[in-house]
Amino acid sequence: MLKKTTLKQVGNDRQLASLMHQVDDLARVLTQVRGVLPPAMASHCIGVAWSGDTILIGVSGSAAASRVRQFAPQILAALQAGGWKATAILPKVQVGLQSTKAMRSKDLYLKEGACVAFSELSATLEDGPLREAITSLLNRHLPKKS
Repeated sequence: MLKKTTLKQVGNDRQLASLMHQVDDLARVLTQVRGVLPPAMASHCIGVAWSGDTILIGVSGSAAASRVRQFAPQILAALQAGGWKATAILPKVQVGLQSTKAMRSKDLYLKEGACVAFSELSATLEDGPLREAITSLLNRHLPKKS
């Protein structure tokens, strides 16, 4: 049911009132979908829409789409228990809403304190693969001298 403040904003426009009801319904469906999923994954579900009896779930990436497919039986059961006539789940990756690109490993760097700590650790180690790995790490991350 629409809140009184929403009704005041809509006024007597029946089309707008109908649209507001649809938005409220979709918000409730999205809340139910997110309630079924683990919290870390629920935030990747960014929207829902209906296509007949199929619920389309907009997700932020292909990994989230895969997880939604795994939870499809539980999502359907929760929606049906909530009174929604849903017979299928279809996750859709929303490419335009994906988060920023991950940093490449060559763009990552160690802060000065970390370099000092690794240098001190390296000095305490015997010659071997671990010491060589730390030395290689330090050579890559230490500032280049001109």
